[in-house]
Amino acid sequence: MPRTVHVCRRVHVCVCVCVSQDLDQVTASRDEETRQAGEQQLSAVVRASLKKDKMGVERLMVIESAVRDVATASALALNELQTRLDKGVSEVSGMHGLLSMHDSLVCAWVADKTR
Repeated sequence: MPRTVHVCRRVHVCVCVCVSQDLDQVTASRDEETRQAGEQQLSAVVRASLKKDKMGVERLMVIESAVRDVATASALALNELQTRLDKGVSEVSGMHGLLSMHDSLVCAWVADKTR
């Protein structure tokens, strides 16, 4: 009987070793699947983040372009306004000279008539 017990124990040990090896293989396979799934999820998050960043940069470029266009248009409008003001001041100055000359002629005519 001791030999039978010994054989049973050896069979039991062999079964335990086989089950342990199978369990190790299943665990390793599951660990690899989990690692790959984690990498895929991380990859998807990174891609989404990059896409969002790219869209943000594109929006900033559009805003920058619009601000540049507004600044350019504003500068052109200010230059046009300055040109018009200069022209108006010049015309008023010319009219002021004519008015002064007119006033002088009127004063001379009145002085001539009152003598």
